[in-house]
Amino acid sequence: MEIHKAAGIIIKGRKLLVERSKGKEYFIAPGGSIDPGETSGQALIRELWEEFQITVEESSLTDFGVYKAPAAGQEDNTVVMEVFLVNKWEGSITASSEVEEI
Repeated sequence: MEIHKAAGIIIKGRKLLVERSKGKEYFIAPGGSIDPGETSGQALIRELWEEFQITVEESSLTDFGVYKAPAAGQEDNTVVMEVFLVNKWEGSITASSEVEEI
């Protein structure tokens, strides 16, 4: 089974934003699952708002690539990650309650 997700590359001041969700061991790029009816860009925009309270316009996303790998802890499944470079956003990056650490 394939699990489709979207992720964003956010760089500010030569620093790459990564996050570790509560109860998780690893740091990952911000993003998440694509809901039914959403494009990957729309999913990333929603996730960036939910996780970091930043507003991103779809025109501020640049395709970076599509990557596939076994899902962590679910090796029978494959994660298909559509990755975008986030060129511009509004707001101050603030971790939500679901994010343990940035």
